[in-house]
Amino acid sequence: MGKKVNKKKRKISKISIILITFVWVVVMIFTLILVANSISNSNKLKGIKSKIKIPDGFYYVGGEIDSGVVISDNKKDEFKGTEYKYLSKLKGNQFVWIPVEKAVVESFEDAEKLVDEGKNPIAIKEGENYKALSYVFDSHQIKYLVVNQSEYNAEPYIVKGSIYGDSEDYIEGSTGDLYQKSFNKMVEQVEKNKGFYISRFEIGNLNKAVKDNEKVVSKAEKEDITYQSWIDLYKVLKRMYDRNDITTEMIWGCQWDAVLVWFARNPKVYTNVYNSNNIGNYYNKLEKTGSNSNYCINNIYDMAGNAFEWTQRGSVIGGRKAYGGCYKTNDVYSLEKTEVYGITYLWHEVGTRMTMYVN
Repeated sequence: MGKKVNKKKRKISKISIILITFVWVVVMIFTLILVANSISNSNKLKGIKSKIKIPDGFYYVGGEIDSGVVISDNKKDEFKGTEYKYLSKLKGNQFVWIPVEKAVVESFEDAEKLVDEGKNPIAIKEGENYKALSYVFDSHQIKYLVVNQSEYNAEPYIVKGSIYGDSEDYIEGSTGDLYQKSFNKMVEQVEKNKGFYISRFEIGNLNKAVKDNEKVVSKAEKEDITYQSWIDLYKVLKRMYDRNDITTEMIWGCQWDAVLVWFARNPKVYTNVYNSNNIGNYYNKLEKTGSNSNYCINNIYDMAGNAFEWTQRGSVIGGRKAYGGCYKTNDVYSLEKTEVYGITYLWHEVGTRMTMYVN
């Protein structure tokens, strides 16, 4: 007779079954959450793209159109969100969309009408060209008005002066029609796209961009944000991406105003336009970009204080206008705070902000 083989059956304990079931349920829940988030993100992005143009190679970070859509040029930042706790973790250069429903008007009366309707036009058509509109923000009555530009507040503008003025030796075409052509192009694209982007931060990496031909950046925690001439800043901002489908350049004064009008339309932040004492660095020391969560309006950092921000708006006084105040400001705390600085000099308290638009 053959030997009887005893086969022992392995029994799975009830605890093991419970653990396996628990793990399976957790995995399924996690998977469902991921799928739901993916669908939600996809639908959100579709809705955003139906209203604004996101350039190729840029990715939606977060935010709403009324309170600041943020995009980045790094894929890793996609859907990371706009909360301050994520700011230092974002890898790419970031920009915020500024809505402009109607950029161009045919007359000043048309501009006043649009402003009364809560819109923010930036230019008047004059023959084949455009000239900028300006805005005044009354901190006493808490209201803003559109005004015609003057020689003290002009755009586009050629700065006169043999020492501190525009010169072909500095920027080719600057004493001709360069600024007018650039302004015309910007206005037409803003009108077509119904808005433009500005850098989320004051522009950084300035010294290396000017001296070593590196690129400027729009990122948090950057400290090299001042002490370059307007002329050099104008050049390095132009070549940030070197692409035909987008244009980058120093922000125009009328765009700065358009941003402030956009802020003023938001009931949650409008008072900060007229009194920026609590939302900016006015504490006698230049800080890194994005240094404080309180220094943010509509997902844009450091519009108030820290560094004065040069624009392309000029003045007969002999220079170009910088806005927002700086760390040394101790009189008027307003986003409209402005000073005129000579374009050939370097200033410790003056930097700039970039505009970007889709061609």
